[in-house]
Amino acid sequence: MDKTVKTINKIIDRIMTIVFLLLILIGIYALYDNYLIQKGGTLPEEVVALKPDKEEIVSAPSEEVLYLKDLKELNPDIVGWITIDDTSIDYPVVQGIDNDDYLDRNYLHEYATTGSIFLDYRNDRYFSDQFSVIYGHHINTGMMFTDIKKFEDEEFFNSHLTGTLYTENVVYDIKIISYAIVLATEDYVFDVYRIKNQYNHIIINFLKENSIHFSGEEVLDDDKLLVLSTCDSLGSYKRAILFTKLVESTGEKEITQAVEEQEKPAQIIQKSQVKASFQLPFSYRKLALILLGIFVVFLFLSFGFRMFRLYRARKKIQADKEVI
Repeated sequence: MDKTVKTINKIIDRIMTIVFLLLILIGIYALYDNYLIQKGGTLPEEVVALKPDKEEIVSAPSEEVLYLKDLKELNPDIVGWITIDDTSIDYPVVQGIDNDDYLDRNYLHEYATTGSIFLDYRNDRYFSDQFSVIYGHHINTGMMFTDIKKFEDEEFFNSHLTGTLYTENVVYDIKIISYAIVLATEDYVFDVYRIKNQYNHIIINFLKENSIHFSGEEVLDDDKLLVLSTCDSLGSYKRAILFTKLVESTGEKEITQAVEEQEKPAQIIQKSQVKASFQLPFSYRKLALILLGIFVVFLFLSFGFRMFRLYRARKKIQADKEVI
């Protein structure tokens, strides 16, 4: 019996050691993940230098239609650049084959835990739809679309009502209309395929009934609307959204067939050639909690077996004394 107890106790100790080492490895990975978050959400200076300049665009000849030409040489999926004035929201906008494509990839389609700022795949890449949605992660370090949550403060909201959206052939002034918290399943915001055209009157009524703050900006049924969406909090099923309208800052310039069919530069990123960095197939936070739970269970088991061995040892000593 004692030999069996000792064997079980050794097995438990080894399992605890393995689980403890795994927890240490996960801690190391968490540090690495935080490094990737910081790295992934910070744009290199050479990319920031490619951001379109509104003043140059306004004075540019009409035949120069591709405002994002230099950026699209990095990745043809780039469809715009969005800036919300006096916030950290100042990023290229991409569009993937679906809404999962850029959840954990940066503007070059390389693995990045911060993901990208991306246009709903069901929207037109030239923002010709009456209603469009752009998504971005809520990152603890304050990058990507995290600043949307700042609009929950009424004073901040009222003092940050403008921005700019650069597309391939139009520059839009962004006029912020309202801030709201909605469910991630809300059809009047996220059923983009159905509501992207001819539904503005319904969308406007929904936002009027559900928004937390309003700017007073007039919004009409024929306005071009844009929603910026991020998670309300980590792991939340709710979304914090900025409801905005787009007003052309420059006249729309026709993109010709010749431009559309121009030969893509050699340096364009091909998705099939991109190799993602090492990444866990699921959340390391969940794995850490599971392993911590296992560790605690085996800790109690180990304590129990040790107490059992101590009890048996005392019983044996007592029995030996009685024999003597």
